[in-house]
Amino acid sequence: DEDFNVLWKKGARTAYLCMRDWYFDCPDRERVGFWGDGTPELNQSFYAFDKKAHILSKELVLRKLDPKFYPGQQLEFLGEYGIWFYYLQTGDIETIKTIYPTTKNFLFTVYKPGKKKQWFDWGKENKDTPILETCFMFNDLQVLKKMALLTNHAKDTLVINQKIDSIQASFDTKYWKGKAYQSNLVAEPDDRANAMAINVGLATKEKWNLIFEHVLNTKTFSSCFFDRWVFEAMCKIGKEDAALLRMSNRYRTMIDAPFTTLWEHYDRWWASNIDAFDDASSLNHGWNPPVINLSKTISGISPITPGWDSYQVFPTLGFLQKVSVIVPTIKGEIKASYAKSKSQYSIHLNSPLKTVATVGIPKKDFESLFMSGVAAIFGPGTSIPVAAKELLELIIAKRFSNGD
Repeated sequence: DEDFNVLWKKGARTAYLCMRDWYFDCPDRERVGFWGDGTPELNQSFYAFDKKAHILSKELVLRKLDPKFYPGQQLEFLGEYGIWFYYLQTGDIETIKTIYPTTKNFLFTVYKPGKKKQWFDWGKENKDTPILETCFMFNDLQVLKKMALLTNHAKDTLVINQKIDSIQASFDTKYWKGKAYQSNLVAEPDDRANAMAINVGLATKEKWNLIFEHVLNTKTFSSCFFDRWVFEAMCKIGKEDAALLRMSNRYRTMIDAPFTTLWEHYDRWWASNIDAFDDASSLNHGWNPPVINLSKTISGISPITPGWDSYQVFPTLGFLQKVSVIVPTIKGEIKASYAKSKSQYSIHLNSPLKTVATVGIPKKDFESLFMSGVAAIFGPGTSIPVAAKELLELIIAKRFSNGD
């Protein structure tokens, strides 16, 4: 589908133009180093650009946290989507050691929930902030626990576990309304809040279809910044067709527009006026996520161990029939191409030397799978890495090592 090629190219170009001395939001208005823009730009840089981009990523990870400067954005960054994403991509444990004390202090002491101007998204002003805060804090604490174990602060895990358990024990009681999660601060369920409940593991599997039917497939409150997480939640629960359609529909104006970059908002009045300009928006805004959604989530390529010593290739193509992707890791380029039909599913993988790749395909695509005439393993098995435990609906085909 050429629309997604257009989106990927425009997305990569958009991020590239927002890379200067630091990741910033846009080149034409502010050039401010918001954590909100920096998070998706960091993510995309590891899937679109060479190692030189890692310098900016490290700058963002080491940047001094500022509780007065949109702290909600920093909460979004301090877990799986920022700090831990960087560590998995680079294996840079020294930076993790450096930032552990300040990260712990921010999460334990500095961040104050419930305050105004936390800023979790642009979008429409019906954000379910209590749920968003809870979800990101839950995710951050889980990452903080892993950081503590890595940096010889195991004693901290007692308190961290208590905080994690407290959130998990009270979340449904506070927010579950029978068909979706909702706090008393909003009039209807928020797609952002419900997506994050799925992404961070607070929404259990028996709730997924209800959330999809009543929220994720019907509401579009999120901006193009936060739609990244809605997309990931939909793919996590096996609704990649709907995720791709949502992306295609919401980006339709930008896909068809003559502009070569992606905008701050999905649709603005100047979209049909080639000579017009709205100084309250940006035609090149770095927070757009198509690169990370397509290269990581749809193509299914991500590290299992820090620094890409081992990684997984678990594509979830949805209605796409052919996909090719190159991921520029620190071990070398991973090149993968996928093609599927009603009777066949093929994966061609060029894996760097000194890496181990676990390759699989979605179980729901076929009733059986044969590799060299031998039935492949279904579901969970000894070859499934810990990082892949949530993907048990996949058929694990084979593990490849030494650049095979």
